[in-house]
Amino acid sequence: MSWYCAVKLNSAATESVAGLCGRLRDRLRIPDPDRPSQPSRGDPAPDRDLHGAGHESGRRAGTENILLDVGLGAACALAESWVGMEPVRQLRDLFWNLLRERFGSNVVLNGHPDERLPNTLNVSFVNKVGSEILARMEGVAASTGSACHSGSVELSPVLKAMNIAPAIGMGAIRFSLGRTTKREEIESTVALLTKAVAESPAFA
Repeated sequence: MSWYCAVKLNSAATESVAGLCGRLRDRLRIPDPDRPSQPSRGDPAPDRDLHGAGHESGRRAGTENILLDVGLGAACALAESWVGMEPVRQLRDLFWNLLRERFGSNVVLNGHPDERLPNTLNVSFVNKVGSEILARMEGVAASTGSACHSGSVELSPVLKAMNIAPAIGMGAIRFSLGRTTKREEIESTVALLTKAVAESPAFA
């Protein structure tokens, strides 16, 4: 059975079972715990949380969104082909090895050496400021911190919590790789970094 049929049958089964239970409860006059009790003494009826068509004897307004269910299944099938991102991981490791060869002890890896995302590389250039380095690297998209702090020049709170010294943490840059990243782009970025790091002022 294909995932499309499974999703469709699952949605239909859920609808049928729920509808059957609702009709049986109405016929036997069993109170529905999810339905507000009927007001007495002429009090106004409580308003519904969800408005719309009276599906399943008025218990809810709307049915399962089959289009979104199918879209989610298609997205999962597409993502399955590159979960793990091994080729990207290999490029990331190549990037780190090239940086170590070029900068030696002047570049530091931020994070666990193995247990980390396969497509990101967060490194610090010792006694440098990451934003100063990036400003000298035209055509390279990278970040000196998390997205919500990308506009501020200060030590990342995450690196601070990791007890990274300011002389190291201020030089942090996060590079993100993707499925379309090529080895040539990694090598050209290392060349740009060599020039940018040499030209950027030291961290005061």
